[in-house]
Amino acid sequence: MVFLILLVVVVSNIVNQGNDPREAVGTVNTAEFFVAFCSTLVFLVFVVVESWQVVFGLIAGGLLAAPLGALLVRKISAKALMFLVGITIILSQTYTLYTWLF
Repeated sequence: MVFLILLVVVVSNIVNQGNDPREAVGTVNTAEFFVAFCSTLVFLVFVVVESWQVVFGLIAGGLLAAPLGALLVRKISAKALMFLVGITIILSQTYTLYTWLF
């Protein structure tokens, strides 16, 4: 959930600065993959995670999500993409507010 919120907020800020939405999504996805990969390495080295299946799942998820996001962004128009970004922000923050209040 945190990566989704980061993706939406960062992409919307990059697009708001005048950049192409497709380029913004690709850049943020690439950066998130490297952050997740390095975090996984830190867990393996310093925390000694014994269940390597969890680590493999994180890496595989990142490898599958980045190309899928690129394909989806290529098919969606910039205006529709920004609409979806706005809806995602509203829904995720509504859920966060609801869980915080109740």
